[in-house]
Amino acid sequence: MRKNKALLKRAASLFTALVMLAGSATYAQEEQTSQEVLSQEMLSESSSELSEELVNGTDPEILELTSETITESIEEQTQEAESESTQEQTQEVESESTQEQTQETASESIEEQTQETVNENLPELVQKSNSEDETTECSTDAFVDSTDEDMDSDIYEIGDEFVKTFSFDMIVDRNPIYLGMAGISSATGNYYDQLDATSKRIYNAIYEANKSSASTAKMKLKLTKIFENQKVTKGANGKAVYSEETKQAIFAWLGSYVTPAYLALTYDHPELVWLSGAKYTIGYSVYTPLFESGETSIITDLELAGSTFTITPTKDTGVLTGSKVNPLFDGTKSQIDAMLPANATTYDKVKAVHDKICSMVSYENNTQNIGNQYYQTPYSLYYDADGDGKIETVCAGYAKMMKLQCNKYGIPCVLVTGVTDSGEYHMWNYVQMENGVWYAVDATWDDQSTTMYDFFLVGSETYSSAAFGTKKFGNTHIPSGKWTTSADCVFLYPVFSQTAYAGQNTVTSKNGLLKDSDGVWRYYTNNQVDTSYTGFAASGSDQVYLINGVQNTSYSGLIYNGGNWYYVQKGVRNTAYSGLSVYNGSWYYVKGGTADWSYTGLAQYNGVWYYVRQGSVDWEYTGLCQYDTIWFYIKNGALDWNYTGLCQHSGVWYYITKGQVNWNYTGSCIYNGKSYYVEKGVLNWKYNSAAVYSSASYTADLMNAALSQYQAEEVTIDETNIYSADTEPESTQTEEQESHEAEKLNEPETFETEAQTQEQTEESVSQTEVAVQEESTVQYSLLERIEEYLIKFITYIVKLAAAYIGITL
Repeated sequence: MRKNKALLKRAASLFTALVMLAGSATYAQEEQTSQEVLSQEMLSESSSELSEELVNGTDPEILELTSETITESIEEQTQEAESESTQEQTQEVESESTQEQTQETASESIEEQTQETVNENLPELVQKSNSEDETTECSTDAFVDSTDEDMDSDIYEIGDEFVKTFSFDMIVDRNPIYLGMAGISSATGNYYDQLDATSKRIYNAIYEANKSSASTAKMKLKLTKIFENQKVTKGANGKAVYSEETKQAIFAWLGSYVTPAYLALTYDHPELVWLSGAKYTIGYSVYTPLFESGETSIITDLELAGSTFTITPTKDTGVLTGSKVNPLFDGTKSQIDAMLPANATTYDKVKAVHDKICSMVSYENNTQNIGNQYYQTPYSLYYDADGDGKIETVCAGYAKMMKLQCNKYGIPCVLVTGVTDSGEYHMWNYVQMENGVWYAVDATWDDQSTTMYDFFLVGSETYSSAAFGTKKFGNTHIPSGKWTTSADCVFLYPVFSQTAYAGQNTVTSKNGLLKDSDGVWRYYTNNQVDTSYTGFAASGSDQVYLINGVQNTSYSGLIYNGGNWYYVQKGVRNTAYSGLSVYNGSWYYVKGGTADWSYTGLAQYNGVWYYVRQGSVDWEYTGLCQYDTIWFYIKNGALDWNYTGLCQHSGVWYYITKGQVNWNYTGSCIYNGKSYYVEKGVLNWKYNSAAVYSSASYTADLMNAALSQYQAEEVTIDETNIYSADTEPESTQTEEQESHEAEKLNEPETFETEAQTQEQTEESVSQTEVAVQEESTVQYSLLERIEEYLIKFITYIVKLAAAYIGITL
């Protein structure tokens, strides 16, 4: 019995050793380091010895105890794993549940607070919105279509009438279906022509009431409609109570006529400056439904009894009148007349209007003043709106004055709103010339230190000059026909030309480097392409390589000019390019579009990294190069991702793994047929040992602790072979020997057979007299060996159990 227990103890010890050895192997494998394995014969013979002893003398009680012990151990581990898994899942579920509840609670709280704030301070919020946007002029304030009868409605009852107030904020809709939308060929100079008959009647009525000044009188809309199957309840006072759905539906229907009419009016008549920033109120009343005796809720048809429209102007622009501003506008018209030649053409008139506007005003760059309502009117070209002593305005002032003066000359012109290529809200004009074609005019962008014409009567494909980035007009000006995000009405713009206006174009003479409408740069002298010009020419920040006066679009590469080499792409210098460029078979490094002769390092070209020395690729270089804190291995001028081995740099030998220094590697390395020791990526000349174990200090200690109980006589762990970073062993080599070894590294690299390498390794082991048994020539990985021994061990246990119950296997 005592002997059996001892054998069981030794079996358990062996099993523990195998498990711990497996853990050690996994650790070593994760670190990707080499490690030597304990003698296969030791484990095999020890397992065989234990098996024979167990079979020959194991007590049945011990066998049963062993089976029970293993079963109980497995069950305990399973229960612990399940318990930990259950706890983790429970914690995750509770955590997710808590987060969701917290988010829902916070969201509900924020929504309630937001709704209360918006409804309590709606007028104030609307005024702030009007004052914050640069080009605010005309788009309705958003309202909520809600079916919640308990909500705080923005609809109020005054007497028998329900009223709802709308305001303008001029925030154009950026939805792609509206941005850059196709125009219509039938478009005229007035958006009035796009309205239906009902909206046209309302348009005319509002204009007549407000053509001289802002009218605050309530105007009857004379709109009527029957809304079928509406729910009405009887209140505590016996008065009819209408649902929010009903009220919102009625206002939506009235707004579908009023909003387009009002928007079109403000765009067609910019001289009505007192309407800028104004709010308007729509009201309605219905015929009171009848309740039968005892009824408190009915479904019935409701008929509008009346509808009204009322304007509420701002305290600033709202005080302006026609008698004050019209003389100013007429005076400017007279000044423009004086600029015109006899028998002035449409072109003469449009150019004179453009030039006069640019001479009258400057652009307001102070973003804090942009929301000023005066800036949204042509009156801002006469009035110092911010009191800084300057006459300034924003794009709306330029564009509306252009529209106003073209109207006086009978020239079709429309206001266009949209966004620029930088995402800013903007306003400009389309003007119809005598040929019936529409062209774009942006006086705002043309008003620089001098009047320019980059955006005067241009087409969608017309390029601006280098001063404006040489961009197509259609890319910098993106129109949106939906002038507000809070109303559903959409207007269509005229289809305008792709090319610039060509008739009587005497705005500028062509001299120097210019980019034509086809996108090609040409060099002009007195309006003619100068075919004698070959070389670089500059326009602003652009530098173009020309041959016979025309941009050489077929050439990309290096060009020498004025003592420097420049990189051009399709004939234009690319100042954004940094990389390699080939010239006459040689490779050069370019930085910011110019050859950089001071650069030494790596540069990528077509997916390959090359070594550059003083501005050109060094095809003869083989060695290390640092790039972005990482050291790479270069072979014949190119980074070699396949190389693994040693490389010398500045007198130090480094270990390379797949093309870069591996600072994590500690272990042996074969170079020129000889084994060397590498510590943390650097060859260590002081280390003296017969074998190298990567992470061996940890592995050997763990195996010794596990196998100490087993008393494995066949295996001796020589801890002197284990190198620890904390206790560096003293070198047994003399300086002369170290020097001799270094000289051997510099010898040409040779490749030997596997048998020769093994002989040298065995000779090294013999010379250092380390007690390490000869390993099997079959190169199993540590995990494969452990798997083999575990299978043998389990087989012995199964055979033992079978013998006990009388089964022959």
